[in-house]
Amino acid sequence: MPNQNKNSKSYSADDVAYDNIYYENYNGSAYGRSPEWLSFFDKISENIIKLLSPKTVLDVGCAYGLLVETLRDRGIEAFGLDVSEYAISQARYDLQRYLFVDSILKPINGRYDLIVSIEVIEHIEEKDTGTVINNMCNASDQILL
Repeated sequence: MPNQNKNSKSYSADDVAYDNIYYENYNGSAYGRSPEWLSFFDKISENIIKLLSPKTVLDVGCAYGLLVETLRDRGIEAFGLDVSEYAISQARYDLQRYLFVDSILKPINGRYDLIVSIEVIEHIEEKDTGTVINNMCNASDQILL
């Protein structure tokens, strides 16, 4: 899994900077719908399905929705949530209706068989981590970090 961007910072609901510059320089290289990233998320999707067999999945911090894309392409009812309007706008067009701009600091609507959150918790201010964990646990019995 890629390492955290050394230039990344924690965010609060009022302080968001996950724009094109962040994604163009993610951990020293570009993040996007490249073969490398699609392959990375394809393998994660394959393992999620094989090991956990969820019917519904929420990807918290979904960025461009690559995990949602690879899960939906396998028939899983997947959705994504991200704080960045820019990131959501970069998702595959047919998947954008399954992706939502919102903060994980707010309660999650609905219940899911599985909530996945990759490279997100380390961006949350320490004082807000309990809220984030509670929000995820209230929306699913299975959390994959």
